[in-house]
Amino acid sequence: MKSPNEGLPTAGNNEGAIATALQAGRRTNAAVIYEVLFKSIARNELRPGDLLQERALTERFGVSRTPLREALLRLQGDGLVELLPQAGTFVSRIPIAAIREAIIIRRNLEEMAITRLAKLADGRDIARLDVAIAQQRLAVSINDTWGFHDADEAFHETIALSAGFSMLWPMGRQVKVHLDRLRVLSLPIEGRMDVTVREHERIRDAIARNDADGARQALHKHLE
Repeated sequence: MKSPNEGLPTAGNNEGAIATALQAGRRTNAAVIYEVLFKSIARNELRPGDLLQERALTERFGVSRTPLREALLRLQGDGLVELLPQAGTFVSRIPIAAIREAIIIRRNLEEMAITRLAKLADGRDIARLDVAIAQQRLAVSINDTWGFHDADEAFHETIALSAGFSMLWPMGRQVKVHLDRLRVLSLPIEGRMDVTVREHERIRDAIARNDADGARQALHKHLE
């Protein structure tokens, strides 16, 4: 079993990272810990079945048990961890039975966003998409899998936010987190990152043409 410390910020960087996040976004310790653990699980840095030891985590984050437990309860609500009495807290298994439903929900949520954006997109919206695609191209060129994943997230988030659906992306992220855990396993496939960039470019081009039907079709092809 992997150490609960793997996949988390190093001790030297951790306190400063949390302090910066708190200062910049006025976020609680629990919220920052939640985000770090959420990302680590979504990336499979913390794998299904891994034990999350409270003592080790409180030392890593430099916090008391209260904010850590609050973060773990949120992750439990997302279906990402299991809190087992007398046994401990474990990263949950990927619920394969729920994947099909998650795919349908994600597709519908993103289709609403992309349809709206394609109708009202301006130059600034397209520029934001171009930034995310450029970040992906850079990640491909240096074989940076995690950088690519972050840029991929940024692309889809940009569509939702530019469409004016500020609540949509957090909802969609929770729905698709188990899909992300599976997707991380597919990224090492030869050429997959290049294919994803081309699919994003087709989506971007359709939005730039204000072609809602074309954007939806490109999105469906991408999400398949």
